[in-house]
Amino acid sequence: MFGATGIIIAVIGLIHSFLGEKVIVKPLLAGSSLSGFANRTVRIAWHMTTLFWFAIAACFIALQFGTGKFVKHFLLIQAVAFGIAFIISIMNSKGRHISWTGFLAAAILSGYLATMG
Repeated sequence: MFGATGIIIAVIGLIHSFLGEKVIVKPLLAGSSLSGFANRTVRIAWHMTTLFWFAIAACFIALQFGTGKFVKHFLLIQAVAFGIAFIISIMNSKGRHISWTGFLAAAILSGYLATMG
């Protein structure tokens, strides 16, 4: 059941990303007077949601294989998700959007905690 839940969440994430881009993000930004930076930030924020849905899906799939090492797997999954978020944020904003600092800190701390136990 955990695996099925994870797959359902991942599919919802894909639908969110593809349909959201087509039906919400593109139309919203098409007539927008936002700057290029703000435009990219809105688009990235939309798709960043999908990234974290995938991380949640991965946690459910990890539970399918047992709960013995779940905390370690959870922390590793979060470290990867926050690491990806850090890379996306710093590259797309060229360091101008401060979110990269929080994503980097969360990635490092999650990874560190995963190795502690």
